[in-house]
Amino acid sequence: DDEGAVDALFAGGGGGSSTAARRRAMRMAHYQQPTAAHTLASLRQALRLQAPKYGYDVWSPVPVVPCAAVRHLGVDDVWREVIRCYQALDSSGELERKRQRQRKSALWTVLRDDIVERVRRAPHVAERIAVAEREVVAARCG
Repeated sequence: DDEGAVDALFAGGGGGSSTAARRRAMRMAHYQQPTAAHTLASLRQALRLQAPKYGYDVWSPVPVVPCAAVRHLGVDDVWREVIRCYQALDSSGELERKRQRQRKSALWTVLRDDIVERVRRAPHVAERIAVAEREVVAARCG
């Protein structure tokens, strides 16, 4: 009997502490063998503990939508919430701001990787890096 079964869909990007809070809620739910209503309440509480990130001022509180995908129950409701979230974040400009932050971060990742690679390839640096790596491996640095 899967009467108490609930599938969970979480908003991403919560960070470490919110991920831990969600895990604790799911662990508690697992050990207590709760009803679906209790599980939903635990998930709502975990989301309230989640540190705000982008868009939560636009789409808050984050809804917890019950569904049982295996039985095709509530899937349309979940999808409506996904679309509603996308529309709210898009119309507020938050999705574009997030994309801008991602592009900026990608630029710095490429630059950092390029600089490190150029330094590592420089002959006089490569020798010093090899010595430093050997010392680190041997735990002689510090």
